[in-house]
Amino acid sequence: MTVKLKTALLCLTLFASVVSSRKVAIGQEYDSYVYSLFWGPGDCVHYTQCDNRVWDSLSLVNDFTIHGLWPQHSDGSWPEHCDSSRQFDRDEISRYTLQRMDEAWISHGTDNQKLWSHEWVKHGTCTKELPGSSGPVTQEAYFAASLNLRQEFQLNRIFIALGLTPSYSDTYAAADLQNAFK
Repeated sequence: MTVKLKTALLCLTLFASVVSSRKVAIGQEYDSYVYSLFWGPGDCVHYTQCDNRVWDSLSLVNDFTIHGLWPQHSDGSWPEHCDSSRQFDRDEISRYTLQRMDEAWISHGTDNQKLWSHEWVKHGTCTKELPGSSGPVTQEAYFAASLNLRQEFQLNRIFIALGLTPSYSDTYAAADLQNAFK
């Protein structure tokens, strides 16, 4: 079976790191994170307000943008909206991290800040510990960790090295995409 890479990679999800069971604000536990990336032009397949020319101009046409970093239960469910007192506040994020977010955490059809706010309120407020950090997870730590994972994994380089270049027209066997993660 062949599929368009833009469709196959629409909501590609990577399990970026597994941590031991953690308590979250409302008593739920999670034992891993889902690190979700997507190929912007592929996302436009499902959103009419999305314009591929925007992606082309951002030099992300051959790369992936961050969707989010989500605490996850082993049964596939996840905690969400864990602390309503911790609203998104861009003033709690360094200028350097905000600049990186503007380059690598792009929304498909809305203001980037709306996406970041959604991800923080829904998932970030449930994140109680990140690998390599200590103490409470701040907005700076949450977004910086997500950006660092993108840099570490460089999904586009993995696919391109296998001859699987994101494209509006090329097709690839689904098995080839799956084999990239073996």
